[in-house]
Amino acid sequence: MKPRYDSAYYYQNIFKVDTELPCYIFADLYRTPNSPYLGANWHEELELQYIIEGEGYLLIDGERFDITAGDVVVANQNCVHFTGTDTEIRYTALLIKTDFLSFASVDYGNVLFETVIKSERMERLFSSVLAACGENARICKTARVEMALLALLIELREQHVKEETSSENGNKRFAVVKKTIGYIRENYDKKLTLEVLAEQVFTDKFSLSRSFKSVTGQTVVEYINHYRCDRAKELIREGSPINEAAIQCGFNNMSFFTKTFKKYTGVKPSEYKKK
Repeated sequence: MKPRYDSAYYYQNIFKVDTELPCYIFADLYRTPNSPYLGANWHEELELQYIIEGEGYLLIDGERFDITAGDVVVANQNCVHFTGTDTEIRYTALLIKTDFLSFASVDYGNVLFETVIKSERMERLFSSVLAACGENARICKTARVEMALLALLIELREQHVKEETSSENGNKRFAVVKKTIGYIRENYDKKLTLEVLAEQVFTDKFSLSRSFKSVTGQTVVEYINHYRCDRAKELIREGSPINEAAIQCGFNNMSFFTKTFKKYTGVKPSEYKKK
């Protein structure tokens, strides 16, 4: 059974991050308009990003926020989001574990934090967390990371709350999109059409199409094909023959699979397998 949302476990296996710390660091991520990426996602962890260079945008629950170098960006828990760019962008993402937030008594569940923060202090605090995470040989590393995280969270909670409300806003449109994404991830190996998906989430295909594009920045078909290619990449890396990987991921036409795979990864499946 595939996850209905992207847990930190999913990312830690892709990026091989340190799982013993109270947070996950995904450093120096780079994107261009044609870069393959994991698509819109949501998770229980609070996510902060620091934009190192370039400019781009964050789509979060259907709203676009322009971001640029020096910004600290916040994706509240369970908000559908993804980071994109029309040029190029480099950033580091920080996901804070929910058990640490509970341990620190940070009330992150009933507030919405500012999405784009322009603050030199937040930049310094974010950098302090990264520095503490990188001190591999230092005594009390975990305690130092926790101390740096607490300082960051205190500043965020005291100075950068947008409104006191639930981050899960109950909007039916977002709930439908999240349910659709979950169904796609659980059934990507099957035949999926807009009609089938609309029936599963109890709406009509036209409303679903509009809502999905608004929230995720992708059409339903783009999301399906992109997700299938990501899964095919995993199978190919594990040694599966290309044709078997294609079939297991819902591609029954090899020509279409090759064309789609190259569109989302930049290389043909055969070239990816050689790498």
